[in-house]
Amino acid sequence: MCLLVILFGTQILWAATSPAGSLDFSQGWSVSFSIEPGQGGEPLGSPLWRESNLPFSATREESGESKFLWLRKEFNLPGELQNREIALYLGKISGAAEVYLNGSLVGSRGSMPPNAFYHESSPFQVMLPRGLFKDSEGRGEGDLLLVKIFNESGVFSIPALYIGEAGSFDRIAFITDFLGNQVYLVFSILSLFIALFFLQQYLFQKNQRTDLFFSLANFALFIYFFNMGFTYRLFNQVWLDIIGKSCLPLFFAFLTVFFIEFYGIHNRRFLKRIILLSGLIMALSFYLFSRDTATTREIFNIIIIPGEIKLLFITYLTIRAIIRKNRYAVIIAVGVFFGFLFGSYDIYHSLVGREPPAWLQGIGIFIFDLSMCFSRAVKAMFTQRELKEYSAEVEEKRERLEGYIRGIRNTSQSVSDISGHLDEVIMEASNSIEDMSSGTREIS
Repeated sequence: MCLLVILFGTQILWAATSPAGSLDFSQGWSVSFSIEPGQGGEPLGSPLWRESNLPFSATREESGESKFLWLRKEFNLPGELQNREIALYLGKISGAAEVYLNGSLVGSRGSMPPNAFYHESSPFQVMLPRGLFKDSEGRGEGDLLLVKIFNESGVFSIPALYIGEAGSFDRIAFITDFLGNQVYLVFSILSLFIALFFLQQYLFQKNQRTDLFFSLANFALFIYFFNMGFTYRLFNQVWLDIIGKSCLPLFFAFLTVFFIEFYGIHNRRFLKRIILLSGLIMALSFYLFSRDTATTREIFNIIIIPGEIKLLFITYLTIRAIIRKNRYAVIIAVGVFFGFLFGSYDIYHSLVGREPPAWLQGIGIFIFDLSMCFSRAVKAMFTQRELKEYSAEVEEKRERLEGYIRGIRNTSQSVSDISGHLDEVIMEASNSIEDMSSGTREIS
C-alpha cells in the first residue's frame, strides 16, 4: 500500500508539475541530420537545416539512417531571466547529448562515440553560465544554442524544452529520475534477494519445484529491473538492452509454470514445456534480430503482448483456485489485478506511440511479484501453524497411549496378583481336602 501511495502521489505531482518560473523554449528551432559527429559544436560541411518546433521525432527512414541529430536556435534571453542563473531542461532525450552555448560546451548526458552510452529514462538539464551570454536586450547579436544528439539506430525523439531560473526543474527532474531509474534499482535488489531465498529453499527441499521456478522468475526479473535502473555504462549499449529486455519473456514463462504447479491446475508436462519453450524463443529473438536500441524496443513492444496473454492465463488459474477455495489465491489476485492494470497502461502508450510520464509495467510486475512472495509467506505461516497443531495432537495422542499402556500394565499386575492369591487359596483348599481325606480314612 505504501508503494501505491508513493506511485500515485508522484504521478499526481508529475501531472501538476509545470516548472515554476520556466518558459516554453520549444519554438523556433532548426534541425539537421548528419552521419559524422562534426567538429565540436558544429556539424561538418554545409548542413541542410529545416525549421521545426518541439517535440520532434524521426524514424530511421526520416533521418536517412543518420546517427547524429543537431538542434539549433538563435534567441534573445527574455528580460525576466536577465542577470540570473539559467537552466535548460531537455527531459528524456533518446540518445547521448551535448549542449553548446555560443560555441562553448556547457553540459552533456551520456557519452559520444567511440564509447557511446546513454540511459533514455534519465532526465537531462544543463546550466547556462551567465558569462557566456551576449548582450541580448534587443540590441546587437543574439545567442546561439546548439544541441548535438547521438542515437546509433538513427531514431530520435525530442520532447518539449524549457528554460528557466536555476532550480526550477529540480523537482520534475527528481520525480522523473525516481520513477524511471531509482525505483527499479531498488526493485532489482529486492528481486535478487527473493531469488536467492527461494533458491536456498529449493536446494534444501528439492521436491519443492515451485520454489525453483519462482527463484528463476526472480533472477530474470532482477536482470530486467537492473537494466532499467542502472544509469552507468558497463559494456556495449545495445547488448545491455538486449540482455535486460530478453529476461522479461523468461520471467513470464517461469512465472506461468510456477502458478500451474502452485495451484495444481492444468499441471501437465507438455503444457509446461510449451510455455517454457515459448519464453526461450522470445528471449532468443532479441539476440537474433536486434541490431540497435530501436529494433530492440520494437521486439520488446511485440513480446509484451504474449506476456499479457500469460498474465491473463495466470488470472484464469487464480480464479479457478479461488473457486476451489484456495485461500492463497485471493492474495495473488490483488497482485494479478495491478500487474494487468499497469501492463495495459504501458501497452496502450506503446501502441499509440506516446511516451507516458512513467512506464508502469515494471512497478505492476513487482507488485505482482510481492503478492506471490507474500502468499508464499502466508502459506508457510499456515503450514507451520498446522504442523504445530498436528504436533500437539500427536503429543496428546502419545500421552493418551502412554496412559493406556500404564493402565494395561496396572491391570496386568492386578491380574497377576489375583492369580497368585488364587493359587494360594487353591493350595490351601487342596491341603484342607487332603487333611479331611486322611481323617476319614483314620475313622474308617
